[in-house]
Amino acid sequence: MIKTNPDILITDFHALSAMSPDTLFKHKIGILLLWTGCLPGLEDENLLGFISQGVIGILSTEASPSELRKAIKSVAAGELWFNRKKLKDILSCVKNVAEEIHELTKKKREK
Repeated sequence: MIKTNPDILITDFHALSAMSPDTLFKHKIGILLLWTGCLPGLEDENLLGFISQGVIGILSTEASPSELRKAIKSVAAGELWFNRKKLKDILSCVKNVAEEIHELTKKKREK
């Protein structure tokens, strides 16, 4: 459980997956997710879930120290921090969900 009032939480996939969403929402902190790429399929399929838990930044574990500093400052200020590739992945997930919803709605109308 988070016992202080940090401005930002820096975490990885495994730690974030183990946290209670209620705890994260209650503390309303910006979350910077360190993207290892070790579990690409699993990490990618959880992108929207991560964002719904409060992730506003994703940074590769291979990022330079200066890029890490910039990401921390941005997330602490409430700004988004995603590289173009990860943003494309996120938008692709949103598009897929929208298409699934559209198909479900279409099937419901046909009934």
